Amino acid sequence: MPRDLIEIEVKNDQITKALQELQSKTDNLEPLMIDISEIMKDAVLQNIRVGGNPEWPKLSPMTRNLKENKGFNPNAILQQEGRLKASITHKAGKDFAVAGTNIPYGPIHQFGGEIKPKKGKFLYVPSGKDKKGKTQFIRLKKAVIPARPFLKLQESDERDITNAIKNYLKS
Repeated sequence: MPRDLIEIEVKNDQITKALQELQSKTDNLEPLMIDISEIMKDAVLQNIRVGGNPEWPKLSPMTRNLKENKGFNPNAILQQEGRLKASITHKAGKDFAVAGTNIPYGPIHQFGGEIKPKKGKFLYVPSGKDKKGKTQFIRLKKAVIPARPFLKLQESDERDITNAIKNYLKS
């Protein structure tokens, strides 16, 4: 037959005060969440700057040639015109922190996949201009885009978030 529970009641002003301070800090975590979302955004921008960690798959020879023909750096992956990088935002509230992008082509670069024609049999990819200035195209049945996860935290970013949490609780 189980016995009644014996309880210890804490009647210590210092412990009570410390618990009240902890509760007041955790009632509104928005300042902490803002810090975390900024760390996340910086991590994403760093991933784009360095070409992924681990390094993303190289561009195909065709893509490299297309970029060169258009005057872009053929070695800069996910950085052709800077729209992806410029679209990275962060947001935070009292119980959430996020960083990401809302551009339509973000998911295909993050997860990889195939792009197929919506109408007709081919995709028409601009490949440059001829001598008369007329745009030339390459016809493809599909384009395969390898995953290049840019929305990713590194171990150092996770440490920075952990430190931000510890510092917030100490303040």
